[in-house]
Amino acid sequence: MPVFLAQHVEFKAENFPNDKPGFKKAVANLERGDKYFEEGSAKYEKALEYYLKAHEFNPNHARLNYQIGIIYNTMNFKAQAAEFLEKAITLEPSYKESSLFVLAEAYHISGKFDKAIQKYREVILMAQAALEKAKKKDKQDYRDDISLSELRIRQCENAIELTKDTLPVIFENLGKKINSKYPDYSAVVNADETLLVFTSRRQGSTGGKTPPGDVYLYEDIYYSQKAKNGEWTAAKKIPGKVNTPDHEAPVWLSADGKRMFIYRYKGKGDIFETTFDGKAWSAPKKLSQVSTKYRETHASMTADGKTIYFTSNHEKLTTNGSMDIFKVEYNPQTKKWSKQENLGSVINTPYDEDCVFISIDGNTLYFSSQGHNSMGGFDFFKSQKVNGEWTKPINLGYPINTPANDIFIFFTADGKHAYFDSDRKDGVGEKDIYKLTLLDDVKIPLTVLVKDAKTKEFISSTIEVRQSGKQELISMQELSKGTFTGELQYAKQFTVNASSNQYKPYIGSISSKVADPLNDQITLEVFLEPIPKEEIAVKEDEFTYTNIYFDYHVYDLREESIKELQKVRDYLLKNPSYKVYLEGHTDYVSSDSFNITLSRNRVNAAANWLIKNGISAGRITKKWYGKSKPAVPNTNPDGTDNQDNRQKNRRVEIKIIR
Repeated sequence: MPVFLAQHVEFKAENFPNDKPGFKKAVANLERGDKYFEEGSAKYEKALEYYLKAHEFNPNHARLNYQIGIIYNTMNFKAQAAEFLEKAITLEPSYKESSLFVLAEAYHISGKFDKAIQKYREVILMAQAALEKAKKKDKQDYRDDISLSELRIRQCENAIELTKDTLPVIFENLGKKINSKYPDYSAVVNADETLLVFTSRRQGSTGGKTPPGDVYLYEDIYYSQKAKNGEWTAAKKIPGKVNTPDHEAPVWLSADGKRMFIYRYKGKGDIFETTFDGKAWSAPKKLSQVSTKYRETHASMTADGKTIYFTSNHEKLTTNGSMDIFKVEYNPQTKKWSKQENLGSVINTPYDEDCVFISIDGNTLYFSSQGHNSMGGFDFFKSQKVNGEWTKPINLGYPINTPANDIFIFFTADGKHAYFDSDRKDGVGEKDIYKLTLLDDVKIPLTVLVKDAKTKEFISSTIEVRQSGKQELISMQELSKGTFTGELQYAKQFTVNASSNQYKPYIGSISSKVADPLNDQITLEVFLEPIPKEEIAVKEDEFTYTNIYFDYHVYDLREESIKELQKVRDYLLKNPSYKVYLEGHTDYVSSDSFNITLSRNRVNAAANWLIKNGISAGRITKKWYGKSKPAVPNTNPDGTDNQDNRQKNRRVEIKIIR
């Protein structure tokens, strides 16, 4: 069957002969949309309202699809922009040149990284071709297109790597009492998280005007308080002399919620300070210690009030005029602040850094950056202070960071929560405020129940739980026969081994990624299959085994041990239906992890000798217990070392099984 591509359809009466009333109404909507579109970006939202009505009647008009795409892109709804721009290019290929980069960014933000890279490369090829023909005054624009596309390709490649691992976090969109359909961002909270202050560009702003070339109103500062039921109250404008007809945004709030730094767009942009008297916030005063004739956008103060970290594009102190992170320090003796100091190339890149935040102890620096290994736009990074120097920043990872712009973040005093904003696709509006809970140290309770597979009764047993890829045992407590409890780190994979005399061993796995990590627990039932009596062991008159022993803290085989292993090998070669079970142990000296490794190495030493001497690895079963299963007490009744007993515990037990 042939495939017919969509074709451009003009708004002409002859194209819609069966719906003259609908056509007339659609043309009126198109014309009203055009009128608002031509008035500039401040009227784009109104233009979109009428354009979408016209599009519903005629979805195959190239210019209409293109202009809807342009509006969505300007409003920062990239996925919607891509949908309409793709359609515009299909209907009229001449729109490709002006739409291609937007399409690439839309694929980038939606996580289609390979497709985004392909589009960015098309942008580069197109710009390189245009560069050869361009006039001298236009060449730099094409070079900038190439440079930016190359950066975006690197970010896509970073994203492919970073999204392979998912960090254990919980996200909570703060909902419609806080977020609107307009941009909401730059949230700060007090220490007990009962006061939230943030910026919004929603309707009803002070002055009610839109900045030139923008689509949203000027910023105002809003606040919300947490009610007794734990819910946030509906956001209101902050009381006092803070909001103006221009831009304002909170950037730092003291632990008691009574002192705040704000960004105010005055001149090129500066940081101001305001205080709360219990009823209203004071008229902001410029924070003179960080202010320059250049632009300052963000600041954060240490708990002792003696160091302020801030961002500035100070041309004389930055590499190329991009936003960098600086600090100033207070000297109690001179009662003066130091000069602004750039944190250097370990922290700052040739691209913009923003939203600096210093932890309560002053040793962890969080910030957003377009450089380092960002996965797209701004990403969140952190650096630790070690011996007075900042370490190389690390990306906070996915899904805290996304290919969308992740710019403002504010951590709580205990470091377990953070408030941040993002224009991710599942939000209420253009940009929303989220709360995240870090789950690195959250433990999931685990209960393991070991039962007889036939009788379903609890049986005495031994279990081993390890995180996949690691040898250290997870501590498990035996509450009663066959019942064990412990705790697992959230969102990890674990192996579970269970064994009991006269039962076949159990080997399984579990995941600790539960639906509700703060409340859920895991219960695992393990059913062990009894071994038929005729398979339990060789009769003693057929073969008598002897344990092999080791010197202190080593796993080298002694000569007498090799003689015992020779007996085992000879018997196994003569009796191919039998296997050997090797069980490693240590005395009680040193840590659990050291002894687990040592007992494993002792078992492997015996197993490797047998393999090298003709016994296949498939006929050897290995287990190691460290110091957890001594054959005899390691100490005398008075608590002193019993050297003879310790020697008896440094062993590998050998069992022949059918």
